[in-house]
Amino acid sequence: MKTWLFLIFSIACKSATEQSQTAVATLPYPLYEISGLILHGGKFYALSDGGAPAAIYQIDTATGMILDSTTFSNTSNKDWEDLAVDGNWVYIGDFGNNNGTRRDLCIYRFAATQLNTKNVKCDTIAFQYAAQHTFLSNPLSNYDCEAFIVIQDTVRLFSKSKTDGWCRIYQFPALPGHHTLTVTDSFAPGIWVTGAGKYQNTISLCGYTWNSGFQPALIHGLGYIQGAWSKQTWNQPLTGLGQVESVQPLGACLWVAEEKQGTRPATLTRICDIANKPNTLQKPDLQISPNPTLDICNLTIPMHLLPCKLILRSASGATLTELNPDKPFIELDLSAFPAGTYTLDLQHKHMKYSYQLLRQ
Repeated sequence: MKTWLFLIFSIACKSATEQSQTAVATLPYPLYEISGLILHGGKFYALSDGGAPAAIYQIDTATGMILDSTTFSNTSNKDWEDLAVDGNWVYIGDFGNNNGTRRDLCIYRFAATQLNTKNVKCDTIAFQYAAQHTFLSNPLSNYDCEAFIVIQDTVRLFSKSKTDGWCRIYQFPALPGHHTLTVTDSFAPGIWVTGAGKYQNTISLCGYTWNSGFQPALIHGLGYIQGAWSKQTWNQPLTGLGQVESVQPLGACLWVAEEKQGTRPATLTRICDIANKPNTLQKPDLQISPNPTLDICNLTIPMHLLPCKLILRSASGATLTELNPDKPFIELDLSAFPAGTYTLDLQHKHMKYSYQLLRQ
């Protein structure tokens, strides 16, 4: 099933100091390089990056203390980068690929009922990228990944693309076996995505940019409801944090974890008041005139979006007509359609924008 990822970004008007942002715990070894965080059954679980023990730890969010652990009989921690849970299954993302050389990318899966037990045996969901044809070491490889979620038995990977600023999304069944992945969607988040988390229908991403130091940020509020992504999203810079690697939304708060860096400890931070952040629609100014219309709409398309595809859809989402303009001025004839509200999708490269039309 193909879904489009709609992202509407806003740089929040409130500064991080105006949020309720609290460093709640310092994390001990072996969570110095914490890279995954989930909430399941009212308990928080975390794992660490490659080189750390192949284990998942239940943590006390008030103190950072390790309360229990899950160990495994048939896995190793080559480069564990994220942790996910969906229904009856827990998933471990062993897909860190900093230099683009790995040929053994995979996700481990085990029953959620086995959390806090020892010598758990995992299933393996192996995969490769269809477009990757060379495995020479390249620190700017676009085939690195540190974030994923699982929704309705479907994996969605968010790439950490370092060269062109595009985060590529790969979607495939959360089933054991070997999968060859193609890009399902992509967007330009303005950060290197390093972690993903979900709570009910809300999805959050974390990551950072680099400019003489880590500059972390959050993308929060992607909703997944009845098979479609919602548009309630904001992009929030964070202050006072370092290399953020994990995020877990919970109600009106987010829990964010950062790695240990030098003398800076690994920490768990709670950020609240997120429900009040503004959501400002920022999309290209496609001029539609007149709107409402009796029959003909004149469209003026920004030059940087040409060529593109225009898709007119009914209120139910059915495709009514498609156009492929390569010039900025175009007429759209609605005279064959009944009065009502329509959606006009503009697709350019890997992005999609939606506009509303009214036929009188």
